Amino acid sequence: MNITRLTLRLFALITFLVLVFAPAFSQLSSLDRERAQSILEGVASDIRKEYYDPKFHGINWEAKVAEAKAGIAKANSWNAAMIEIAVLTDYLDDSHTSFFPPQPQVRTDYGWKFKIIGEHCYVVQVRPGSDAEAKGLKPGDQVLTLDQIRATRPNLPRIKLRYPLVVATGEPQRISERTRR
Repeated sequence: MNITRLTLRLFALITFLVLVFAPAFSQLSSLDRERAQSILEGVASDIRKEYYDPKFHGINWEAKVAEAKAGIAKANSWNAAMIEIAVLTDYLDDSHTSFFPPQPQVRTDYGWKFKIIGEHCYVVQVRPGSDAEAKGLKPGDQVLTLDQIRATRPNLPRIKLRYPLVVATGEPQRISERTRR
């Protein structure tokens, strides 16, 4: 077998694998979308039955459920679908009513972690050799927003849903005086 034939076979195999498996990684499967819709219906139903305020603080609960359903229909990942349900419960602005989604199916290493210290959010760790380091992120940098969400203590639950591995755990580390805006 010559090199050209081997190269063509390898190219054909790679093309086949990309065509077959790429949609699985870039789209939410119909089964997972149905599971997400089922979870949404369960959460919405439980809140309808059990929530202490039958008027939902003046929120049109059915309209918000419909928005979440439409968001799940358009979601391109399992995490995006779960965020729709979390946002729905967040509308109630009630510390006793929260949605804790199943663990993400895919974990992403962003190369950095942050902590809320006092009223501000700071980078506490940057992995050497990561894209974050290459872009100049350093421990001590202040984080103002993440994906258009202000990096504040009240917004921490929403941020954790979108970026579960970016929030550092354990004791706060000493933060340098360096703050970039």
